[in-house]
Amino acid sequence: MCDKRRGGQRCEGNGSAKKIIGILKEAEAGVALGDLTREYVICEGTYYRWKAKYGGLELSDAKQLRHLEQENMRLKRLLADALLDKQILQKRPCAIFDSARRAA
Repeated sequence: MCDKRRGGQRCEGNGSAKKIIGILKEAEAGVALGDLTREYVICEGTYYRWKAKYGGLELSDAKQLRHLEQENMRLKRLLADALLDKQILQKRPCAIFDSARRAA
């Protein structure tokens, strides 16, 4: 999100893929960037970030990209958890098994 304020409203930095691609297509059609930023209450930086990420994509491509990004985040979390478990087991393997034997 952008900290800059326009007309008392906060710039909207996140939007749906459909909205983002629609804005980018309007810009490609020749609508001035200043007009787009005022109409959709977004910052120029947001527009350029969207253009870098979604420029040239169709709606179905953008949805697939978002799905792949979510899947990638989920896999990264799983990997981090597995590495943490491995690190814990390497540090104190005896203490874990000793406490398990005492409980039984």
